[in-house]
Amino acid sequence: NIRLSFYINNSELIKTAEDFEVRYENLGKIITKYGKMSKLAYDNQIFITNYTLATEQLTEKLFDIDLVTELTQRELNFEIGEFVSPSKEVVDELVNLNNDALILTMNFVEFLSDISNEINNNNLFSYLYKSLIDYMIEEAKLYIKILDRIIKREAGDPIFVTDYVYRYQLIMKDAARFLRNFCDPIEEEVFNKLDSFSKSFQNLSEEYISSNLSPETQKFLNQRTKNLVEEFKKYLSRIIQDVLDSKLHFIIVPLFLDTIYREVNYFKYLLESNN
Repeated sequence: NIRLSFYINNSELIKTAEDFEVRYENLGKIITKYGKMSKLAYDNQIFITNYTLATEQLTEKLFDIDLVTELTQRELNFEIGEFVSPSKEVVDELVNLNNDALILTMNFVEFLSDISNEINNNNLFSYLYKSLIDYMIEEAKLYIKILDRIIKREAGDPIFVTDYVYRYQLIMKDAARFLRNFCDPIEEEVFNKLDSFSKSFQNLSEEYISSNLSPETQKFLNQRTKNLVEEFKKYLSRIIQDVLDSKLHFIIVPLFLDTIYREVNYFKYLLESNN
């Protein structure tokens, strides 16, 4: 997404973004070679959605570029299954993968921060404006927090989970807001609906801040969050299908819509995992 947001004369930035893209894809290939994911992850489409390949192909057509879809094709072959007593070789490979992903993501945050600063100083133009770049930074930082806990093998705790859910609600709020701003302005119904989702996630996040951490309250708020996320997911599904059918237009690459959709799926997966 960031690679496609620059003018063609920003060749060094495009090259750097493409390098990050390739390195993340190489890490993804390590995961896909096992060919399995849990039923919960599979059902929530956290790696690949019903729209991933179609939005990639539409992006290729509109931007006259050749996206590497090998990883997407491999993800289509995922099967439902669990690791049963993984070998030491598998464990070592995944430990190394997490360490590599942590370093890579820290470097990616630095890259995005430099871009954000350049945009803020009017030295750079990107179709993904500054607040959207900052949104990507916050999401990457959340990923770093999870990787760090996995690497240190720290157990989850209610405070961490609550903080994580709260931060992801803010990401959902911003996702709805960005889609609203990228929507064709004549689509008043879509604009208003996305605006409503953004406000609903904001209100729910404020309730998390003001509420106590009792198990009953957490269960109640988590259920409300799940309901809202499920509703948001269904609406995004409709939007993406309308874009693919040329019934709706956004001033953004089609691939970005599927990226947001996968983020929503992942949040739903997290909420269901913590039941």
